[in-house]
Amino acid sequence: MPALRVLIADDEPGMLHFMRKELEPNYRIIEAADGTAALKAALSRQPDLVIADYMMPNLDGLALCGELRSHETCRLTPIM
Repeated sequence: MPALRVLIADDEPGMLHFMRKELEPNYRIIEAADGTAALKAALSRQPDLVIADYMMPNLDGLALCGELRSHETCRLTPIM
């Protein structure tokens, strides 16, 4: 069974690195440094889970959730 894809959206490089290090042994990681990049990545790569920071530039975590829910392909994707 292929590893699940997890999209991590955070504007803090240190947090992205930490999350990747913790999750990478068991999951395929997709990184995004802001909400706009996270939305683009989610729509094109369809992750199995999105972990999003609440405060990010360009599109904050709450707005990202709203955008993801408005697209049929991401409507049921779990978001933390």
